Amino acid sequence: MNEAFRLDNPTLQRPERSRINLDGNWQFMVDPRPEPEVPTEEFYSPDKEFTGKIRIPGCWQAQTGMQAATSFLHNYRGIAFYKTYFAIPAGWRDRRTWLR
Repeated sequence: MNEAFRLDNPTLQRPERSRINLDGNWQFMVDPRPEPEVPTEEFYSPDKEFTGKIRIPGCWQAQTGMQAATSFLHNYRGIAFYKTYFAIPAGWRDRRTWLR
């Protein structure tokens, strides 16, 4: 058996990483421009309010209500924007952090 793949390999035994669960209700908006190519900076502004709400994890096709089959979102192919707010714990200061 290859020693690198043994379950008792100390490299594979590391403490659980700290996490923040970002599941929940997020702001959501499809790109209102008729033929968008690249998002502009206006969509990245913290002051930009998005008109819709969406539950994450989830897909917009499943969250368009009773008329999902006739909603333009059901078959939409294009750019969409998601936004939420969360706090980073003070204890994470000066630590390397990843957003996945």
